[in-house]
Amino acid sequence: MSLRGILRGPAAPAIVAVCVIAAMVESRSEQVERATEEPPPRAAEEEAAATAETLALLSGLEPGDVVGGDWHVVAVRGPTEGHVAVRMERRGSRLEVRIVRKGTSDANAPLTSERFDFFYVTPSWQAPITRESLQAGVRGVRDRIAEDVEIPPGM
Repeated sequence: MSLRGILRGPAAPAIVAVCVIAAMVESRSEQVERATEEPPPRAAEEEAAATAETLALLSGLEPGDVVGGDWHVVAVRGPTEGHVAVRMERRGSRLEVRIVRKGTSDANAPLTSERFDFFYVTPSWQAPITRESLQAGVRGVRDRIAEDVEIPPGM
């Protein structure tokens, strides 16, 4: 029997269904591969170390510290472009908390303190992080702020 005969016969709907399912599985596997790919290397500027004033503001927070339950601090940097950044990891997920002077951003901050607004950034390539986990990470950084320390130059 020719291919044309098979596609016109009673098995045609089953063949189409198998092809559609195979395409969906292939598409899903590509999405999973993309989600687990490592991000591109970070620029040297982004890796700039935190200033002494920044470390004082964060009560000495440094890589290796744990905040917000189980977020491990990977890097503290800044001020850069008006903000201080604390990069963290938790069970393969990444979170960066950005601290700016209160009221200097047009966006509504998800968390604030007396003098600062706290924003967060997550990589687009990773799986979503629960709201509770995000909030715990941001609060963990906020709780390290020494409100009586001068604001670092450049913030």
